[in-house]
Amino acid sequence: MQMVLESIREQLHTWSSEKGKKKTAYYFKSDIKTFGVKAPLIHGLSVEIYESLKTEDRLTIYDICTQLMATGYIEEAIIAADIAFYMRKDYVVEDFEIFQKWVEENIDNWATCDSLCTRAIGSFLLKYPDYIHRLDTWAKSENLWMRRAAAVSLILPSRKNIYFAKCIQLADILRNDEEDMVQKGYGWMLKGYSKHREKEVFEYVMTHKNTMPRTALRYAIEKMPLDLRKLAMAK
Repeated sequence: MQMVLESIREQLHTWSSEKGKKKTAYYFKSDIKTFGVKAPLIHGLSVEIYESLKTEDRLTIYDICTQLMATGYIEEAIIAADIAFYMRKDYVVEDFEIFQKWVEENIDNWATCDSLCTRAIGSFLLKYPDYIHRLDTWAKSENLWMRRAAAVSLILPSRKNIYFAKCIQLADILRNDEEDMVQKGYGWMLKGYSKHREKEVFEYVMTHKNTMPRTALRYAIEKMPLDLRKLAMAK
């Protein structure tokens, strides 16, 4: 395991640059740890690492992912999230606790939150629908990244038009959240469902437009026709 971790870090250091670090840091409102490596290189490395590990048992692979998550480097966390997603065909119910622990203990920015939740956790929820109710607890957490995670974990299901009732429940819980990252997260969730449920999402927005933060509202209606967007944004 240590050899795998050292190999990943050696490659990331090889690609690292001060220019890349500054460019990556520009997209975040807080201090972050980054090598400044471009996304295509990160995802390409994820594939290579997974191919070298896929014959190992799942707990060994998750242990490596946990080590990557724990460093705080965005690139390493994204690699861990990628690998977790590549394992989706072999998910077992116990994997949810592993994913939840990563969200609780290791995620501190939107990039790693979205990398993990929109693919791995979303895939898990599609495979194990009984776990969808666990997002309610996340949405009520004091941890803002868990609250964002609750919403963006439905991005993948939204593309399949599944769990819309849960989307509305989560939107109700998160509707007046004061954190910008949470507002964008649940707005994105609503936007995802608007492709299949435009009427229902529009009605939800119109019902709550006077209390929804404008950030969340704008995200929710982004893909709607212009006339509907104008109605929703009118004061």
